[in-house]
Amino acid sequence: MNILLQVPDNQITNNFLPQLWPFLLETLTSSEHQVTIVDGNVVHWDEEQIVQFVRGQKVDLVGMGETGQPQCADAVVMGEADQLWPQVVEDAARGQLKAVPTGAISAP
Repeated sequence: MNILLQVPDNQITNNFLPQLWPFLLETLTSSEHQVTIVDGNVVHWDEEQIVQFVRGQKVDLVGMGETGQPQCADAVVMGEADQLWPQVVEDAARGQLKAVPTGAISAP
């Protein structure tokens, strides 16, 4: 499976702090899957450019940090994802992604 982990642009380009969560999730991902990390604070893509990347690279699963946007995903994990990530990847690979994975803290 081809996975994209995308860190949204925090709009504070003069005070950039790298996010560690995508690297943690990459290490928790089985080696059979390809992981690409794109940091929106370094690569400033708009929504259309992200869509083009996903389609062009045939991405199967996208993980994003909180964007403050309305839910536009098939599954949502609120809070720390490191405990759930391997299960989310496995569920997605089987085509059985759960809207809120077991053990996830979900928004009301």
